[in-house]
Amino acid sequence: MIKTILLNSDLHGPAARMSDYLTPQVDALRRFTLTTPIEEPVLGRAVKVPDGVVECGWFDDVDAMLQAFACRNLADLARPGAAQLWAATENVVVPGPQDPFPPSGVKLTAFVKRAGQYSPEAFQRYWRVEHAPLVPKTPRLRRYVQSHLLLEQYGRGEPICDGTAELWWDTVEDYRASWASEEVQVEQSNDAAKFIGSGPFIFVGKETLVRDSPTSTP
Repeated sequence: MIKTILLNSDLHGPAARMSDYLTPQVDALRRFTLTTPIEEPVLGRAVKVPDGVVECGWFDDVDAMLQAFACRNLADLARPGAAQLWAATENVVVPGPQDPFPPSGVKLTAFVKRAGQYSPEAFQRYWRVEHAPLVPKTPRLRRYVQSHLLLEQYGRGEPICDGTAELWWDTVEDYRASWASEEVQVEQSNDAAKFIGSGPFIFVGKETLVRDSPTSTP
């Protein structure tokens, strides 16, 4: 499964018409979510909120995704005018319940950028193999997913991020207690400093499931 991550600066809430989405609402789109930022601080970090919402879409494979976005290849996906669109594969570290999360639930999204001494391959390897095993220790955490950019997207310059980290909690109170824990603020933070640089965005938001059709259309 291929995941697309898209910043829609024209959309600022979950209530929208299909024509407002920048992710094509085609039959090949298996799943589609919106994450809308809320006013909530991120302890230990300067909150960097994107202008608009984050759209995430899931497709069966690269070809289906490229066809949906009318792109010839993965490098073309990040062509000028579409620089806020990426394709990734997911590493689900804490599975948790994907749906439904309670209406009170919140999600932290971090667009991560690798430290300068790491190649994209080395960064992905460290994030997946070394850092990921630390995160399940996080108290009250319900779900944690890493999204790693497909390496072919580095063919036309350097993207502003190398992937996203998404973490879910049942309530904002759970998030606050969890994020303030020693597991996050000491162990994970110290390890992240070894391989993660300054990412463009980190924020708390509300996720809305817009579409879920996991099986192929006959």
